[in-house]
Amino acid sequence: MLIRKFSEDLPDLNIIEKGDWIDLYSNRACKCSNIKARIEIALGDKVDGFEDGSISYKKGQVVIVGLGMAMELDSGCEAEIRPRSGTFKKYGLLLTNSIGTIDEAYCGNEDEWQVVFYATRDGRIGKFDRLVQFKQAKKMEKPNIEYVSELKNKNRDGFGSTGK
Repeated sequence: MLIRKFSEDLPDLNIIEKGDWIDLYSNRACKCSNIKARIEIALGDKVDGFEDGSISYKKGQVVIVGLGMAMELDSGCEAEIRPRSGTFKKYGLLLTNSIGTIDEAYCGNEDEWQVVFYATRDGRIGKFDRLVQFKQAKKMEKPNIEYVSELKNKNRDGFGSTGK
């Protein structure tokens, strides 16, 4: 995996022995769209942030956070991005698509990884806060698909049926 940082002070990825997920950091400086601080509020209301180490947002806003790096994933892999377990509790932010997927083709020199959040309350993000995590995974193999008029398995009666 090749990684290009957009700012020298962005921390290196911390790969720990336990667990498969790697934390990503909010970043203040990137070369995308000529925005000084690569956090913006949706609907064109751009904000400069991290001057004092943080950026504020209001309930109901959509917050785009640049992660300060572009990556070239290993061949045949994709990245799955999820919020860290404390992101909602600490920041009141929901990752808008629940799980983000970055395919191996998104690997250009300026293809900064970004995440989009919906703010459920007013809050503040600090420079280099850990909001999301990712793991590299093998892409799904091409499935063999056959259409049939009937499946021969027993019905399980919907959600929560395993405990019956």
